[in-house]
Amino acid sequence: MPDIQKIQTNLTSGELDPTMRGRVDTGAYQNGLKQGLNVALLNTGGGSRRPGTKHISDFGGTPTRLIGFDYDETSRFLIALQDSVLKVLNRTTGAIITSLSGPWALSELRQITYSQLGDTLFMCHKNWMPRVLKRLTDTSWTLTTYAFETSTNVDHTYQPY
Repeated sequence: MPDIQKIQTNLTSGELDPTMRGRVDTGAYQNGLKQGLNVALLNTGGGSRRPGTKHISDFGGTPTRLIGFDYDETSRFLIALQDSVLKVLNRTTGAIITSLSGPWALSELRQITYSQLGDTLFMCHKNWMPRVLKRLTDTSWTLTTYAFETSTNVDHTYQPY
C-alpha cells in the first residue's frame, strides 16, 4: 500500500503542545504543526522557510545583546547593548549610526526588558530608572531617563514599586 502524503496549507495554530496530539476534535489540531523547525509562519496561514542570517558587524568579542528596531519598511535598525554602551546600527550595512552611554552593567544585559512603540523604545531593569530611546531622525537618537508624573505640589512621584 502506498504512503499517503497530505498537504497542509493552514498553519494558523503554530506549533502545538505535545498534550494536543490526538485531539482531532479541535480546530487547533487541524491547523497546527507537530514541530516548526526553521519555519516562519505567515499571517495568511501558511508558512515559509526561515530566512538565513547575515553577518553585518563585528563587535570584537565584546558581549552584546541585539534588539531589532523597525520603525517602518525602510527604517530598520539594530540596537546593540554592551557594558554601559548602546549602539544604533543600520540593519542593512552594519554601520554604527550613533553610540550612547547607559546605566546598565554587563551582568544586566540579559535581564533588561524592553518594548517599542513607533519611534520609541522603553528599556527597564530593577537596578535603574527606566530609559527611553527615541529616534528623532534616521541619524539622530536620544537616550533619556523616563520622567514619571509628579503631584502639583511635587511631593509625590507617581511610579510603580
